[in-house]
Amino acid sequence: MTAMLDANTQALIWQVVIKYAKEHEVGILVISHEAPLLKRLCNRTIDLSTLIYQNTALK
Repeated sequence: MTAMLDANTQALIWQVVIKYAKEHEVGILVISHEAPLLKRLCNRTIDLSTLIYQNTALK
């Protein structure tokens, strides 16, 4: 959603999205390669590469 935007614009968009989610009591699914962004936005994260590795190790 925000990959091609400057940092200030990204921050403003995320503020609006988070405010909307809180006001309407809904969750947000954030998918990103940017670990710092995920740390700022999320209270829980899942590393899909770890899940894929665990799944193939079980087979």
